[in-house]
Amino acid sequence: MRELRIPYAIDIENNTNISAADIAALMEDLRSTIRLQATAHVRTRARWPRHFVCPMCRQPVYPHAPSFTGRRHFWSHLPRGSLECPLESKRKLTPDQINGRIFHGRQEGDAHRNLVSLLVRLADADPSVGPVTTGVYERPTDAMRDTFPYGRFPDVQFTCGDSKIVLEAQLATITLHGINGRRAFYDRMGTSLLWVMRNFDPTGALRASVRDIIADQGGLLFSIDNDLIAMSESDGIFRLRAWTYSGEGDDACWGHHIVPIAEAASLARPHRWADVFKGRWLTAYRGCHFFTKGAPDPYDLLREVAYEAGIPDYAPSPAFDCTLGLVRLLISLEAGEVAGSGHPYLISIANSFDQHDGYRALTLVHMAIARWQPALLARSSMQLALKRARHKLQETGAAEWGRKSVIGKMRDVLFPDWVLGSGTAFAADQMSAGLSSPGDGRRSASHARPMP
Repeated sequence: MRELRIPYAIDIENNTNISAADIAALMEDLRSTIRLQATAHVRTRARWPRHFVCPMCRQPVYPHAPSFTGRRHFWSHLPRGSLECPLESKRKLTPDQINGRIFHGRQEGDAHRNLVSLLVRLADADPSVGPVTTGVYERPTDAMRDTFPYGRFPDVQFTCGDSKIVLEAQLATITLHGINGRRAFYDRMGTSLLWVMRNFDPTGALRASVRDIIADQGGLLFSIDNDLIAMSESDGIFRLRAWTYSGEGDDACWGHHIVPIAEAASLARPHRWADVFKGRWLTAYRGCHFFTKGAPDPYDLLREVAYEAGIPDYAPSPAFDCTLGLVRLLISLEAGEVAGSGHPYLISIANSFDQHDGYRALTLVHMAIARWQPALLARSSMQLALKRARHKLQETGAAEWGRKSVIGKMRDVLFPDWVLGSGTAFAADQMSAGLSSPGDGRRSASHARPMP
């Protein structure tokens, strides 16, 4: 077996090395989006980009997934990124060149056109479906043009209730570039994108592109078959078969059920609890203090977070508890605007995080600012706040709050896209598991955790 061209990749966010052998474990679950994230350029509600680079040339790489059992996983340069790398022995193709070779310039063979015509016919017959179009160019909105200068030609597009739906008939191979591009565009448009296959069989070998589509839809795949066609034609209700991959490890398995098109659309564009909650928070407290008259009680919202995080007996003490301020800070940093304070600028709530016992979240706050608002770290008042927090840790001998503390558990449920690797200080197992209230977890000053 020949040596791998790229022995490992560097995960930029977590500063760790991921070998080719590690890829198999990362992708064992069909819902893993690591390939999609590695090739994504735009952050969307569906996912955020992850950056892996070649150890030789520092150009972006992504994990290659074999279609057949027993084949090796390996790292490969992204198109356009490997021309000068000594580890590469041949010239790579651009995404457009790859698409051109795969599809001979077009993807629309007879089988594809027949599937599109079938979907149009079934949608047209359903009274709950609005006007159906096929292959009609959809322009990006003015607000999108900087990111998406060009629009899309969706296979099938229509409305159903309040939802705008696009169906992409998928029979041939599609590149990661194509999947990410469509997902980012339609997410920004507020459109439900459904990938639809004909006669899907999960027991057969899955091409890498099919696995990527399954991951893109969170372990979900839609298909149409003869039984569904007959059922839909008999009563005029457009249905799809929704295949779901669920469970963990050896217990993971496929299931399927038949859903009308409106339910399929809601499955394809689910609303995560974290996104809904943070949307409510921003709507309620944008531009005002969270104790403004008429605004929702912030402690009621905080208790919702605690319940979601598995802390049902959480009882904050408004006079001393700093958790509310830390949650406000994290949500505001991610959103890029202050929500829950009368101060108009993020620096004004960031440089006071150490009040009460907030200094015990030093590493967490530093990581959050570095992730979302790194420019704040250059501000002298921010550096002073970090210095104060370090001094308080040394002076009191208190342990920093870790992953199993109240704020640690709240961080996990509020920011599911913020993945902490095992190498990060805040994720380290040695951080105390019992730090659930401000009075817990004392230790000597010489063991206080330093700034990351």
